[in-house]
Amino acid sequence: MQKILLQIFVVALISTLFISCLGNSDDTPSPSDPSIVSFVSLTFTKNDSIPNLETAKFVLQYQAPEQIMVDLTNVNIDSLIVNLDSLPMGTPIDKVVTTFYFAQYPSATYAIYTDNFDKKLLAGDGTDTLNFARPMIVQVTANDGTHKNYYRIKVNVHKVIPYLYNWVHVADNIVGQGIDNQFATVFNNQFFYFINYNNNGFLYNAGMSYSDLSNVSWMLQNFPQPSYLQNIILFNNKLFFFLKGTNKIYSTEDGYIWTSNDFPLSGYTTEVLIMNYLNKLWGIIKDDTYYYITFSVDGTNWQVGSLLPDDFPIWQFAAVPNSNHSGNPKAYVYGGVTKDDVESTKAFSTEDGLDWIVFQPFRQDSLLSVGMSIVNYDNKLLMFGGMVDSTFVQISVDEGFSWSRADTAAIKIPTYFSLRTFQSVFVDDQNRIVIVGGKDFLNNSLSDIWTLKLNSIDWSK
Repeated sequence: MQKILLQIFVVALISTLFISCLGNSDDTPSPSDPSIVSFVSLTFTKNDSIPNLETAKFVLQYQAPEQIMVDLTNVNIDSLIVNLDSLPMGTPIDKVVTTFYFAQYPSATYAIYTDNFDKKLLAGDGTDTLNFARPMIVQVTANDGTHKNYYRIKVNVHKVIPYLYNWVHVADNIVGQGIDNQFATVFNNQFFYFINYNNNGFLYNAGMSYSDLSNVSWMLQNFPQPSYLQNIILFNNKLFFFLKGTNKIYSTEDGYIWTSNDFPLSGYTTEVLIMNYLNKLWGIIKDDTYYYITFSVDGTNWQVGSLLPDDFPIWQFAAVPNSNHSGNPKAYVYGGVTKDDVESTKAFSTEDGLDWIVFQPFRQDSLLSVGMSIVNYDNKLLMFGGMVDSTFVQISVDEGFSWSRADTAAIKIPTYFSLRTFQSVFVDDQNRIVIVGGKDFLNNSLSDIWTLKLNSIDWSK
C-alpha cells in the first residue's frame, strides 16, 4: 500500500512541476483571455484607379515602446501593424477603404489620428475609408469591456522607384580618337586606365586616392603593349596579362612598373588570360597546333590543363567567374573569336576551370558577340555591349543560363549616352557600375566615364 501511495505522490509531483514549467494564466495570458485582443489582418479593398493597392500584406511587429495620451489616459504602444513590402512609388494612401479583423470579437474599434487625436469609429464591414498618410493608431476594446488594446499603423510606400538605376556622366572623352583597345579598373585604391593609343601602350591614371572619378589628375606613362587589354586580370594583389603570341607574362604590384617573366613551360606561347577563379589565375596557351587551359596558384608557377574545344574563343570574349549564388561555383565564357577567326555563337561553362561544357543560353535578343562586358551586381549578371543597339544592357537572374533585355523603366539609358561595345565595366567600392570608353556604332573611339547605381530604397512614413 505504501508503495502504491509513493507512486501516486511521485506522479502528482511530476505533473505539478510540468504544469508549473508551462506557466499559468497569471504569467502568460491565454489566447482566450477576454482582456487580450489579437490582431489578425488588415486588408485594402481593390481600387481600379489605384493599381496594386489590394496587394499590401500587413503583419504585426514589435516596435520601441511609445507613450501617448488617449482619452486623458497615458497608454503604452509597442505593437506595429505594417506592410513589409512597400507599395509602388506614388501610390495614394489618403483615401483607402479598409477592413480590420481582430480575434476575440472586440466590442469597439476606433482609428485615431495622432496628429490631432481625431477618433473615428470603425464599422468593420469593408466600408471604412481611412487616411493612412496621417499618423494613426487603432484602439480596440476587449470582450471584458474594460481593457483597451492599441496598435500603431504604418503603410510603407516607396519614395523612389525601386530597382531604378541612376546614370551619372562623370567625364567627357579624355583621350580622343586613335584608341585601339582599352581597359579600366580600380587597383590599390587608384583608378587606372590602360590604352593602346596609335599603336603604343599608354597608361592614364588618377595618381591619387580613388574617391571621386570626376576629380582626377590625368597623367600619361608608357607601359608594355598587350594586343588585347581586356586580358588584364587582378590576382593576388597584382595585375597580370599575357603578351599574345609570345612566351611573356607581365605583372605589376603598383600599376606603374611592370615586370616580364618567361612562361615556365617550354613549347607554348601565351595567348590570353581568362579570369581569376577558385583562387587560381586561368589563361590560354598554345603549342604548334592546339590551345590549352593553363592555371597558376601564384602567378609564377604554371601548369598545363585540359585541351580546349576547337570552337572555344581565344580572345574578345566576355568571362565571368563565381557567378553562381547557390550551390557549386561556376564560371562562364560568352561569345568572342575562335582560333579560326570566326565570331563564336556559343557559350561555355565550367565548375573546375578545366572542363568546359558548351551550352546555348536562352535569350530574347542578340547575345553572343564580341566586345561584351559582364559584372555581378545585385545578385544578377549584367552584360553590356556586344551589339551597338538597344540591347546594350542585358540581364540574367538565373546565373547566366538565360538572358533578357534590361527593363527600360529600371535601366533607362540617357539619350546622350553613346551606345557602344568594347567598353570597360567594373563595380567599384561604392557599389557603382563604372563604364569607361569603348567604340560607338561608327567604330569611333570613346574614352568617357559613366557610373550606374541601383537606387537605395527609402520608405514614406
